[in-house]
Parts: sequence; C-alpha cells; structure tokens
Amino acid sequence: PPAARAKAETEIFGDERAGQPNPWQHCRRCQRPFHGAVRLALAWLAWITYCDKPERSSERVDAMAALGVALHRNGRYAEAVVALEGYVAALHQFHPHALGPLLAARDTLASCHGRLGRSGEALRLRRELHDVWTLRAGAETPEALVAANNLASALLSADLVDEATPFLRGRLAAARDALGPDHEVVLVLSANLARAVLRVGALELEHVEEAAALLKEALYASWRVLGVEHVRSLEFQALYNEVKEKLKAFQPEE
Repeated sequence: PPAARAKAETEIFGDERAGQPNPWQHCRRCQRPFHGAVRLALAWLAWITYCDKPERSSERVDAMAALGVALHRNGRYAEAVVALEGYVAALHQFHPHALGPLLAARDTLASCHGRLGRSGEALRLRRELHDVWTLRAGAETPEALVAANNLASALLSADLVDEATPFLRGRLAAARDALGPDHEVVLVLSANLARAVLRVGALELEHVEEAAALLKEALYASWRVLGVEHVRSLEFQALYNEVKEKLKAFQPEE
C-alpha cells in the first residue's frame, strides 16, 4: 500500500532520522517531496555533489539511497539495482545496525528485480523480508502482513500458485482478525487471493465465484474507506469487472 511504501522510503533516508526535510528531495517552500523527473534530476545532482566524499560519509550514503529510489520511481529499474546494491553494501560495511534502512532498500530492490522479470531473485528477497518482519514486528502487524502480501505476489509471479494460495488464505484470515475487515492491507490481500484463486481454477465456476466474492467485498470496503476515485478502488473495480465477465461464460445460453 502507498502508506507502507512511503514509510519504507522514509526509513531509507538519513535526513528523516534527523527530523529535517532533505532539500534534495523536498521543496524548501512547501516541504512536499519532489516527484518524477524533478526528483530524479535532484537525486543525480546530490550524488554528483557527494560521490567524492569518503565512502562512510552519511551524505554520500544517503545520496546513493536517494538516487536508487528516484531511479526506481522513474521506471529505470536496472540502474536502480546498481545504486541500491551499492547502498546496501555501504550499510553493511559502515552502518551494520541500521536495520530499518536496510530492509527498506532490500524491499525496493525486490521490486526492481520483479519489474525486470527476475522472479527468482525477487522471490528470494521477498522470503527474507517476510521472515525478518515477522520476527521483528510480529506476524499480525501491518508491516509483516504487507511483507506477506509482497511475498505472495512474488510467488504468483514465479508460478508457485499452489504455495501462494494457502499462504494467502492464512494471512488474510490473520489480517482480518488483527486489523479489521476494512484495513487497506486486508483489501489488498483479498485482491491477491482472488488472483491466486483464478490462477488455480479459472475454468471452474466455484473458483470464479469465490474470486468475485472476494473482489466485491474488497471493492465495497475500498469505496467506504478510501473513496470511489482512489487508486485502490479503481484497481479493484477493474478486477471485479473482469471476473464478472468470466462469470457470464458459465451462464446457460438462452
């Protein structure tokens, strides 16, 4: 979810730990973060400014992180991998106790590998991140459940549907109990389970009906909690419409 992604990115940057907005990433006037090409241009400028500093310099390390995230957010995933792997190596060497920034960087790395079609590497990272968040925060916390959803997505991308489906069922039940039925993490897990169910039995009425029920529940909850025009609502609406079309194939011809 966007809130989790924003939190992860916040953990990457050293400026947030100091409680001050980073001028390379935030507008000096409104304090809002930069986006798109502006964010990427400033990240490159920050890297050019600090790259000659000692490797353990916090400015250099933070500039490397900012560049990796900006490249990722601009769809330049192969370049982002190079920057983020350098950042992770620097954290291991000079800041071995910075677990939060390390996990956030590895999360973004996993996303990059997934976008590049490197399903095996993405899955390896997602398994590691899920295990760490479960041990660190507890299996029923939002952080661990987001990691579980990301792991399930990686399993589906790797065509490990038989593993993903029961895993999602278990995590969805736990999320509903821990967070309530209207939490965004619960809605995203529901949509992912619907995708998995369809992968298992797209030609079986029972599976299509289950997917439709999951998506309808997620869609209505998203309308209530997030609003009709929210990106999640639009995503769920599109998926629900697709499943309703699949249901029509099971209706008898008149």
